[in-house]
Amino acid sequence: MHSEKNNDFLVFAEVIEIIGKGEHLKREGFNEIVRLVHRPSKTSLKKYSKEILLVN
Repeated sequence: MHSEKNNDFLVFAEVIEIIGKGEHLKREGFNEIVRLVHRPSKTSLKKYSKEILLVN
């Protein structure tokens, strides 16, 4: 469990970095956030699938 929390925090930190640089406002940055957040994990309570969120 501790390792999973650590991995979640690392993903969170990476997302914050992308947002801090303003890259989330560009299609590529937003898609990168979606890919980071939708990495395989043991439990998933996500409301929207990665396929719905990814912007072409």
